[in-house]
Amino acid sequence: MLVLVVVCLSLGALRASAQANFTCNPVNVASFSSRVHVKCSPGSGAIVFFAVSTTNTATAQRFQDLALSALVNNKTLTIQFNPADITTGPGFGCASVNCRPASAIFINK
Repeated sequence: MLVLVVVCLSLGALRASAQANFTCNPVNVASFSSRVHVKCSPGSGAIVFFAVSTTNTATAQRFQDLALSALVNNKTLTIQFNPADITTGPGFGCASVNCRPASAIFINK
């Protein structure tokens, strides 16, 4: 049985057709002044980090809570993101070469 907990993150009006889902094995969760990120191994090609801005503290906290829960409980995450979005992340420290802003995060049983 597969159980999913989902948090949709409001990061602007991204087209639903542009979204991709990636199954992440979290190996690192970090909180910075401008972002919260999870590192996945393996990544989606060169993309190993998925992040959210800390501008919305409630969203950042939910993202961190789910990512950290998956890390400590050896669970996978499904992260929804726009693979083509290379402009939003750098504004909050998510480098376009290895990071994408997350629009949703799911923890998988």
